[in-house]
Amino acid sequence: MKRACLLPFLLILFLSACKEDEEVEPSVPFPNDNLPIKEQLQGRWINHLRIDNFYNLEGEVIRTDSAGVGVIHEFKGNKMDISYANGERVASLMYSLPDTSTAEKDYIVFLKDGKVQDYYQITTLNDTSMVWELTVDWAGYVDENGDTITTRKGVYTYEFKRD
Repeated sequence: MKRACLLPFLLILFLSACKEDEEVEPSVPFPNDNLPIKEQLQGRWINHLRIDNFYNLEGEVIRTDSAGVGVIHEFKGNKMDISYANGERVASLMYSLPDTSTAEKDYIVFLKDGKVQDYYQITTLNDTSMVWELTVDWAGYVDENGDTITTRKGVYTYEFKRD
């Protein structure tokens, strides 16, 4: 007798589960990947990590250094302000984004007094994180003895989180 009462209940449950799903608004906003890079950059970013890799002539990593940074980069229009968490302002730079529509890489170029200051490759950019890389030929570092060691190249990686 209990089986007979259970069968209609299971049938109703099965039929209601087969109903077409209603569209539900996503609880997490979609990424702004289709926005122009300049718009994605706008706002406050915290440079939380810097990783330095130094390479020998054979292209092998011979030294890696890393450090927590905690420097704030605030993008407003074509300007970027750099400051520490305590509010001390370090610099204010103009930047440009070269047209990279024919290339696979995006770059950000910082200008000071109208002259190119730094040129970083943007390797990651989404709603919550950003990564830049700067490659320097014949880069040097100071070893444990205080001597400056010159390497074939240094690749400096800067990791950011949106504030």
